[in-house]
Amino acid sequence: MRVHRRHVGIHADADGAAPHLPRRRSRRTRHEDQGGQHPEHHWRPHRFLLWVTAGDRSRAQVVTWEPVSASDYPEIRAELRERIQQDPWAAALGIQYLDLRRGYCRVRLRLQPHMVNFQGYPHGSVIFALADVAFGAACNSHGEAAVALNVTIAFLDAVTPDATLIAEGREKKQGRRAGFYEIEVTTEDGAPVALAHCVAHRVGR
Repeated sequence: MRVHRRHVGIHADADGAAPHLPRRRSRRTRHEDQGGQHPEHHWRPHRFLLWVTAGDRSRAQVVTWEPVSASDYPEIRAELRERIQQDPWAAALGIQYLDLRRGYCRVRLRLQPHMVNFQGYPHGSVIFALADVAFGAACNSHGEAAVALNVTIAFLDAVTPDATLIAEGREKKQGRRAGFYEIEVTTEDGAPVALAHCVAHRVGR
């Protein structure tokens, strides 16, 4: 069996930051390129077209490559990063932004004594808020306003009241309006705490 691979319509942003798949340029996009403020380019993972040959039969198979590490996600504009990181709610909770890229966000929160419930464990709403901040930053990192449509969270394990938590949000798929994200909450040493699945809606289209 022989396998042949070639790229399918991949090109990079103007600054060469990361590849994205071409799409039809709308009238609105062309107008914005002529001087109006336009959002970040829509970015999607690599796609490869594999030709698999077995005997006298061949077939094509499209394989998608997804980012593995944070550095695989494209950088965003400095002014957009600053605007997102000035979130008042995140500041009130003491959440720190560790990394923010297009479709990706990593934040940290050191739990405080007033963040526990009557049982002495960190309150679930605090863990949810940390995941939600990572989600909100990741889904707005394209430069277009997005709001939450749905968030479901599973609490996997309890943590100590003085723990430091990390939330890492990753874009799984971005359509024309809806975006799908997965947020992992862990301790600093990587122990799982919670897992959230989120859907965002772009309001500017």
